[in-house]
Amino acid sequence: MSTVDTFSYRNHEPTVGWRLKELRAVRDASLASDVFDGHLWVFRRRFARTVAAAAGLATLVAGVVGTIGLFVFVEASHRGPERIGAFAWADAAAVAFLLALAMVVAAYAAARMLAARAFRRFILRAGGHRAIPAVELSVLERQSPVATMRAVVAQWERVSVTLPVVAVALLGPLTLHLPFVIDMADLDAFGPSFLEDFGTWVLLSSAIVGHAHLVFAIACYRQAVRLIDGAISPTRAAVVAVMWAVLAAAIPGIVLLALPPILTLVTGAVLGPVVFTRAQRTLDQERAASHAWGAASAS
Repeated sequence: MSTVDTFSYRNHEPTVGWRLKELRAVRDASLASDVFDGHLWVFRRRFARTVAAAAGLATLVAGVVGTIGLFVFVEASHRGPERIGAFAWADAAAVAFLLALAMVVAAYAAARMLAARAFRRFILRAGGHRAIPAVELSVLERQSPVATMRAVVAQWERVSVTLPVVAVALLGPLTLHLPFVIDMADLDAFGPSFLEDFGTWVLLSSAIVGHAHLVFAIACYRQAVRLIDGAISPTRAAVVAVMWAVLAAAIPGIVLLALPPILTLVTGAVLGPVVFTRAQRTLDQERAASHAWGAASAS
């Protein structure tokens, strides 16, 4: 801290400018340090997961709306799928789902490349960058650059776990079914017949256990929040989420020879433990890394 008294120089513009320049230099130096790189490792992972999950969910929602719109158009115009060309509404469902998966991969790759730039922007914004000088000075004096880095990284922890968990809960089950659908139908992957048959499977799943998918996603979100807070173990979180999905699937499943709840249980038994075990491992790794770099900067 400068020898100039904090309370006396705030109304003296030249002194404020000098002190602000001094603190900005400290901040800029921290942005080129190993401490920044260490915190960036955590931020990049969290940022990429969040962006990928958001892109996948947005594409899925757009695909659902588009498929429903296409179906309504076909019904309203009294034209069957064969009359609107090869791209029938079952094909649209398959394409929408596959696009959502592709968007997850593309958005994840793009977010990792842009993470360093985004991290710097978040740090500068949290540090009062481009605010009026007095405000920026107050922020920079109140919190060190390293503390700002840690705060920015911490802000992304919850959403970077809950949003991907929800995305996996909605996209994961049908993704697991995809190779079995191809094998049972003896299809050439990604050919015209594949789109029609897989699209039909997507639509049937949505109609019969679509509500169970939503219940599973909501349950996964709630258990992920508890996992972040340390209030539940990964195994118990998976059991609770899967059981809610099975109960939801049993509502129409009882009249369908109990196949929907059984299929939901099998799918959830594979997906649930993997999701929550991975989430816990990721939390532990990132928290340890963030703590280590914070301790290193303080020493």
